[in-house]
Amino acid sequence: MSEESELAEVRARVSFGLDVQQFMGGSIGRHLAGRANNDIEAAKDALLTVDPEDARAVRQHQNQGAVAAMFLQWLGEAVTAGEQAEAEWMAREG
Repeated sequence: MSEESELAEVRARVSFGLDVQQFMGGSIGRHLAGRANNDIEAAKDALLTVDPEDARAVRQHQNQGAVAAMFLQWLGEAVTAGEQAEAEWMAREG
């Protein structure tokens, strides 16, 4: 991979990370993050009272929390990757 294409990839990761940060700081991002956190808490609460013999219900509550947690994780990973790419870019520039 050429130096130019590597820099283009780094810039793209920085840009995407910044886009995700901006999204999360906006009303839609805050709303969706709030919904995800509420779903995680609801799943935890449901697991405290679900019949442990009801495997289907246990799986349903676990899945509800896991999907919401993955959404938040993906966003966090995108921001972190952007920050790391920015640090890499700055190190190359300076």
